[in-house]
Amino acid sequence: MFQVGLALAAVAGGVMATRSYVFVMWASVIPQVAALIISTQLIEPSVVSKINTNILAHLSQSLVEFRRNYRLRLLTVTSALKFGAGESGYLLRSAFLLPEIVFARTGWKR
Repeated sequence: MFQVGLALAAVAGGVMATRSYVFVMWASVIPQVAALIISTQLIEPSVVSKINTNILAHLSQSLVEFRRNYRLRLLTVTSALKFGAGESGYLLRSAFLLPEIVFARTGWKR
């Protein structure tokens, strides 16, 4: 549904920009002022319990959960493999694209 909003915003912005860029700039200030007014009316919730902010306690709790939860381990391994494959693909991209660029610029045929 947000695509419809983006399309309408693009059309409205284009129409406003054909009239005046100053109008577009002032129209962008209206949502910011509304957000400022709404943010001043928010009430911060009270603290229910004290959270331990010790980094070692957090690390030990994380390791306990990692050992206990199979889905967490699976998600971690999957994320690491996905990142590794994407990163190596990015780093090796020039090795595979360089010959194509050279052949395209010189007109050589394989």
